[in-house]
Amino acid sequence: MFVRSVTKVQVSGLLKQTATCYLGRMNGNRIRRTFFILLRFTLWLVISNLILFLPVTVAYHDVAGWTPFGGIVNLEVEGKLSILFLSHNYHPFRLLGEWTMALFLLSALSRMWTGSRLLSWILATVFIFCFFFQCYYALMMGIYGEPPYFRNEWTLIQEVVPVYLAGNGISFGWVLLLLGLFLSLLFWVTYRLFRRYFKTIPAVFSYRSGKLLAGTVLLFMTASQIRYRNADVHDLRLNSQWIMPRILDALAWDKPDPLDHIRSRSEIYSSWMTDSLSNQPDIYLIFIESYGAVPFLSSYIQGPFLEKIGQMNSRLEDRGWHCQSTYSLSPIKGGRSWLAFSSALFGLHIEDQPTYNRMFNLDFPYPHLIRYLNKQGYRTIRMNTMQTNAQIDSMIPYDKVAAFHEFDDWVLFPDIPYSGYAYNSIGGIPDQFALEYVWESRIKNDPAPHFVFFITLDSHAPWFPPPPVKADYRDLNKIVKSPYTTDRSLEADVMDRYLATISYEWDFLEQFILTKAKETDLFILIGDHQPPAMEHQIWNQINDFAVPLHIISRDTLLASRLSSFDFVSGLIPVVKDSITWRHEGVFPLVRHMLLNPEQEDAQSSPAPILRTGI
Repeated sequence: MFVRSVTKVQVSGLLKQTATCYLGRMNGNRIRRTFFILLRFTLWLVISNLILFLPVTVAYHDVAGWTPFGGIVNLEVEGKLSILFLSHNYHPFRLLGEWTMALFLLSALSRMWTGSRLLSWILATVFIFCFFFQCYYALMMGIYGEPPYFRNEWTLIQEVVPVYLAGNGISFGWVLLLLGLFLSLLFWVTYRLFRRYFKTIPAVFSYRSGKLLAGTVLLFMTASQIRYRNADVHDLRLNSQWIMPRILDALAWDKPDPLDHIRSRSEIYSSWMTDSLSNQPDIYLIFIESYGAVPFLSSYIQGPFLEKIGQMNSRLEDRGWHCQSTYSLSPIKGGRSWLAFSSALFGLHIEDQPTYNRMFNLDFPYPHLIRYLNKQGYRTIRMNTMQTNAQIDSMIPYDKVAAFHEFDDWVLFPDIPYSGYAYNSIGGIPDQFALEYVWESRIKNDPAPHFVFFITLDSHAPWFPPPPVKADYRDLNKIVKSPYTTDRSLEADVMDRYLATISYEWDFLEQFILTKAKETDLFILIGDHQPPAMEHQIWNQINDFAVPLHIISRDTLLASRLSSFDFVSGLIPVVKDSITWRHEGVFPLVRHMLLNPEQEDAQSSPAPILRTGI
């Protein structure tokens, strides 16, 4: 009896010990399994969001960081809690609201819907949509410095992209085919990845820790949305961002029509057509490509550029030329130069391609600067040294454009007898050669007053090494090979390349003014936009749209008059709290400079300086 009883007790204890050990091992395995499922889900959440924010980080790579720790906000200004919600260095470790919500929702549905194939397709579609919008958004913000505007970009895709591709010998059809294949491959790869996701993350929200993680993330996103509910939809500092407000902004359904009542608004320009000018100097309106506020304010190149431009100003003044400068707001930040110079020629704010196109279909003769000067007996000349081909020519409605502008003479790439080395990929004619050829062939021996409009190309991105400046422009034809070690090298730092091209533009323009210009000539030198992808270098210093505007003449009285309109003496404009000039004010400015003070007083229609156009 005693032996039997002891045996039962021993067996009972052994069973309890074995059961406890087994249950403990099961609990340990479950904890480890839960931990790794939660870890894998967290990695999917972090990495997928990181990929979606990579385009913005790359677009702002000069000022971006790869960790959240380099962009700590000013806690005294933003508040102590802002350290959780804001970061200034464009790092990719952020949350995209729509994607995070989709990931949580479909992960929760996978508990009830075991067939993950459809869920994988849905998740892949949402992810690719978010990724492509982020790429599109980063491209527009990083290069052009402006938020997307669907209607404008769609017009550019239809009209400008085919021209650009044709100019580089690329078939638009092949591009569409390759894009389609790429999208198909991307969809398939993304789908396979999310198939893998649903197999390796089984029912993550069935675990308390999974629910706690999701709840914490959603609470953070909600708190950020409430705290910054009045923030700009394009505020890239937020650690929790949403793309839907940006999509709605890009659609811009309620955007004001810039051509609303254009006929009545332009009546003041029409009234100017009756002017009779006694002062008719040759006028050179030269837009310097990519010439923004950057060379004046960027810490990278400010020193050498200001020294150069200061010496140049001294040489011009020593020869009797008066330089007056200010800043003007361009309608664009980093590309599409034709919108900038059209705003100046039309006296009207033109900021997108649809508006630009509509100008050529107006039902009345719009009174722009060229028509005004033609009425005054000027011979108006338009220079364009960009190379085209038969395919490009078939895409551009030259007849409609020419009929609207009414230039007397169009000097295009084939009209210029240049046979030297091509310094850039969009034509290659040195700007010095083009301008001096036009002066010698059309202006030098012609007694009529001339208006020359020219936008330079040698300072166009990506800023290849510029041509040399020659005493005789014809000597440039003798250079048939690159004067540098390699053809169109991009090896130097981008800021050094940019500085070299802007310096070249000023070098040849100074030489032209000092050696070719008559004493009565009037030069209007102006930038079209900031150098693409560089406007961040002037943040918090000046309006991002601000570019230099210079007036150079030998007229002392004119220089004095300009000082009353926010111009300062010299070639270095002063940064002021507010910039009063816009590019659309160039037309009224030209008229004002042509009217003598006595003549201005006698005009039946006074000469208001419409600094912002109409």
